[in-house]
Amino acid sequence: MILGLVFTLNFAQEKTLNDILAGPWKGFSSEQIRNMGEVNTGVYMKLVFNEKIDGSKTEYPFYGTNQVEFIYTNNFGTKTYFATVNVSGVFNLKDKTLYVNDDSFASYDTLLDGMNWELWKFKVTVYRDQDHAGFFLLKGVTLDNQGYAKSGSKVYYTTDMNYNPWKQKY
Repeated sequence: MILGLVFTLNFAQEKTLNDILAGPWKGFSSEQIRNMGEVNTGVYMKLVFNEKIDGSKTEYPFYGTNQVEFIYTNNFGTKTYFATVNVSGVFNLKDKTLYVNDDSFASYDTLLDGMNWELWKFKVTVYRDQDHAGFFLLKGVTLDNQGYAKSGSKVYYTTDMNYNPWKQKY
């Protein structure tokens, strides 16, 4: 099972699957928010796996942090806000997907104009980046409380730390 994933994604031999999936990952999340329209956030995620992904089972638990960057503009100007979220979840080896739960806030900036940070769930599938040799992608969607994809949502991460979510969209 593990050999199929390694072959499919063409992972570099010097890195283990744990190393690649641990990140760091940089990207963006986009979601339709009532009364605001499309809201985009920059994200930076680092994961720790509880055990080696060796193909002996289908799911492997992890935990980590996801730093979220939100740029908001109102009549008074533009301000950048940050939140750091503790995350946990499982990597499903069969479908090459990370199922990520935002568990709690480690820290966050207070938002203006009656806005609040929310804890989300999302799922992303790992791919080898066909356009940027040596890098990997996580692509997926945010999930509602029942585990269904939220309409119009997008989640994207890359292992390319030069990626700028405010200037580049894949």
